[in-house]
Amino acid sequence: MGLEDGHGLAHLGDLARQLGGWGRLVSAPAHVFRSLPAPPPDPVAGPTEAIRRALDPGGVMNPGRLHEGVL
Repeated sequence: MGLEDGHGLAHLGDLARQLGGWGRLVSAPAHVFRSLPAPPPDPVAGPTEAIRRALDPGGVMNPGRLHEGVL
């Protein structure tokens, strides 16, 4: 499977989801990002936001540094 294009990466993502996992593409050429389907919601965003709100209810510590939309 070639990972230099979106087809191989999409297949790899499908395999990960079938096994209950997930992955995040951090860096790739623009044409690869454009060829991939929109990612599913980040599975750790909800728990991360809950922890962040509990520890920093005012949102003053590094706002926006964990995940987009989390304080």
